[in-house]
Amino acid sequence: MVGSAGLQAVLAAAKKGKRLAIANKEPLVIAGKLLTRTARENNALLIPVDSEHSAIFQAMQAGRREEVARIILTSSGGPFRKMGAEELENVTVKQALAHPVWDMVRRLR
Repeated sequence: MVGSAGLQAVLAAAKKGKRLAIANKEPLVIAGKLLTRTARENNALLIPVDSEHSAIFQAMQAGRREEVARIILTSSGGPFRKMGAEELENVTVKQALAHPVWDMVRRLR
C-alpha cells in the first residue's frame, strides 16, 4: 500500500506483536514514534525491505548502536545524481525538494 493507506493495518499488526516487513517509508515518516513505540511495547519486529532502508537495517546489525550518531537517508539521487562533492555542499532545500520523479515534501522536525 502506498502513502498513509496502510498505517492502520501496520499499527494493528504492531499491537499484536507481529513481524512486519515494511516495504516503504511512509508508516515511519507519518507515525514513526508511535509505530516504533507500539512495536517495542508489544515485541513486534519492524523489518525494512525497501532497498535503502534494508541496507541501513543490515548495516546496523554489524556493530553497536551507540557507534552511530545519526543516519541521513537521501532521496533516490534525484536532481543530485550527477553532482560532484563540491556542488553537493551548496545544495538548498528547494533543490532537494525538486525531485525529477517524486513529489517531495519538507519534513518538519
